[in-house]
Amino acid sequence: MPSFSNRSLLKLATVHPDLQTLFHEVIKEYDCTVIYGVRSLGEQQGLYAQGRTIDGNIVTNCDGVEKRSKHQDGYAVDVVPWPVDWKDFNRIRTFGWYVKGIAQMLKRCGKIDNDIRWGGDWHRFVDYPHFEI
Repeated sequence: MPSFSNRSLLKLATVHPDLQTLFHEVIKEYDCTVIYGVRSLGEQQGLYAQGRTIDGNIVTNCDGVEKRSKHQDGYAVDVVPWPVDWKDFNRIRTFGWYVKGIAQMLKRCGKIDNDIRWGGDWHRFVDYPHFEI
């Protein structure tokens, strides 16, 4: 059975309990790693600068001040299948669909209270690793 690394557990512990419950269920069958849990203002601003004022791809539309990220309040987590292969979009999408199914099951069973939104469903800015309340 897969299990989270200590690093992933520490990041997961920073987010809303519904997200923790979801991913503790997901890891039972699907090996994955937590990329981001809560982000500080500085971390958010650094990510926002990517593709704008520093090299890299744009990874967020939230500057952390005018438009806060749900990561800043623990209402979002970025998780991808392990081992990480950023070029394998089909694998990352399949993982997202799996997580969505588990989230719906947990909500129906009353194990989580909130609906979980997946960044892979967004049309303007697709964010496959992103799951939020």
